Amino acid sequence: MTSTPAKRVPALIIVTFFLTFAGPGAVQGYLKNIAPAQWPPVKVTSILVVLYFSFMIWRILIPASQRFLGDKWSMVLAPGAYLLVPAGLALGLNYWLIAASAVVWGWGAAGLWQTGPVWLYDVTDEKRRGFWAGVLYVAVFSGLAIGAKVQGLAVEMAGRRAILALAI
Repeated sequence: MTSTPAKRVPALIIVTFFLTFAGPGAVQGYLKNIAPAQWPPVKVTSILVVLYFSFMIWRILIPASQRFLGDKWSMVLAPGAYLLVPAGLALGLNYWLIAASAVVWGWGAAGLWQTGPVWLYDVTDEKRRGFWAGVLYVAVFSGLAIGAKVQGLAVEMAGRRAILALAI
């Protein structure tokens, strides 16, 4: 018995959110551990400022992006945007490229949070929408908790490269 694409959508969305928050989403708490050692604290923190300011702006602009890309491509590209800052740090990119990556991460965050829950709402039975919303948030917070714990162990045991590899 094969399942229809619409029946697979809730599981795909939930797995996407879990993996996104267990990997690159959890790296936010360890940014000072993975940023270049010579960066002063204000420079490290400014990456998160850029990310969240960008996210705020993109929350307003994301409907146009979503209409252009459609649900499927929004859900494919948005989690990929979360990878840009850890990948940029792993590659040793300069501060300005990391900051630009944080702007794109903000777009990805807005796209993920706009597309995922709405698509989940659209494809689930109206009597089960609360259940699926709960499952989505369990996936997000358990992914974040597991990711933070595993990445914390990685940074203690193997250092910066290990946490970046896990995040990516």
